[in-house]
Parts: sequence; structure tokens; C-alpha cells
Amino acid sequence: DGHVPLLRELTRDETLEKASLPFDWLISTPHGLTGLMEEKSFFPDTPEELCADNGRLRLRGHDILYWHVTRLASRPGHPGFADARDKFRYTSARFDKIAKTDRVIAVISNTQGNLPWVQDEWNVQVTDTSIDQAQDVRSAFETFLGRDVEMLMVSRNPLPANASRPRLACYHMVPQEEGWAGSGRDWAEVFKDYFSRDSLLADKAQ
Repeated sequence: DGHVPLLRELTRDETLEKASLPFDWLISTPHGLTGLMEEKSFFPDTPEELCADNGRLRLRGHDILYWHVTRLASRPGHPGFADARDKFRYTSARFDKIAKTDRVIAVISNTQGNLPWVQDEWNVQVTDTSIDQAQDVRSAFETFLGRDVEMLMVSRNPLPANASRPRLACYHMVPQEEGWAGSGRDWAEVFKDYFSRDSLLADKAQ
């Protein structure tokens, strides 16, 4: 939300806008994300596939927490289920437009401040994403969209110097104790560094 002007400048695209996507309302392991994309469904068709788990809504049998959906949505007949299902269908439809854009850059991050607590409370491994796991998510997203996808991996854990892979750039960011988004300044530096690589490539091409 805070970096739209910067991203417009870095991408040289003044039409760039904010838009919600299904990923915005869940906490998941990398394996959970790949599963959603392989199934091409980000929210189940029936409430029986959901369960209330320690005060949150969880996809039954998967390491996915629907963080901002009432846990009561797992009860048959509760209106919260239909509302959430319709919201996820609506935001999922945006992937059709994304697949047709000139360039797709995804971000996977485990720097949200409360993730160690989430991990302890729900036994969901969300603080130690590996480079191979991030690459699996990127590949699944490519298959889902039917096109190339670049990915920024932003990790709370220091990464080896040679961590980056083709179409996968890795960054280390120290989590902030307060809030979920982290330091706006740190995110700005990640974006500036990543898009500066475009300028370097253009200079070499000349």
C-alpha cells in the first residue's frame, strides 16, 4: 500500500494500481501455496473442508490459515462461508488479467512479525522457508498462470551469497516486532535494488 508511487517509478508504469489477491488473507507454508495453485482453488466449495483451529479458520488437512475469515465459517449454513467464498472467487479472477501483463513479479516473505507465534500456536512451519521451497512456489505460479514469473524471496533468515536462482532473487530482512508489514524503508530498498538490475542489464546491452 505504501509503495505504489515508488513501484510506478521503478517499473515506469504509471497505470500500476493496488488490487487484492487471494494471498492477502491467509498464512501458509510454501507447500500449502503450491497445493492451492495446483488445485486452482484458493477457498473450498463446502464448509466441511474447513475447521476451527485455536480461534482461527483452517483448511482441513492443509497448513493454511484463513487469518481474516471468521472461524464460524466452518459451520454449515453460516453466512460467513458464502461471503468468504465469493470474495476469494472475485479476487482469484484477477489472475486472468495478471497472466496477460508484460511482466509478473511475485513476492514470498516470512518477515511478518507474528509468524514465530503463529508457528508455535498452530504448529505450521512458516519462519524457515528454504530457497528450494520458494523456487517450487514460483514454478507452481508459472504453471498456474501459464507464463514466466519472477520472484522476490524476502527472508527473515540470512541467506548464502549465492542464494539467487534464475528468475528468483533473494533478500534478507530483519523482522519488525510491531505490525505485520515490516519496515517500509527496508521494503523500498529491496524494490530499488531489484529494479536497478534492469538498468544494469540495459546499460550492458547498449
